[in-house]
Amino acid sequence: MIENIEVLCHSSIKFCKEKIIYFDPFKIKEEYKDADIIFITHSHYDHFSEEDIDKVRKENTVIFIDDSCRKNGFGRQLYIDSCISSTRKL
Repeated sequence: MIENIEVLCHSSIKFCKEKIIYFDPFKIKEEYKDADIIFITHSHYDHFSEEDIDKVRKENTVIFIDDSCRKNGFGRQLYIDSCISSTRKL
């Protein structure tokens, strides 16, 4: 791991500093439940895996998603309040 940066798999990256930030969690091996922020870049299966999001997501995680994810089914009620898409203002 480069100082505070861990490449987990393919495009899946974890940053650990003041906040725990994941980009495209994929092939996560454990239930970490430690993400403060998750970025999902697009809807391909190896970038947008709800199973892996569940492994890192905790109760107050904020999830930033590309609009293609919402169009492709992302937005289960579980996520709806924590998601910010490119069309939703902060």
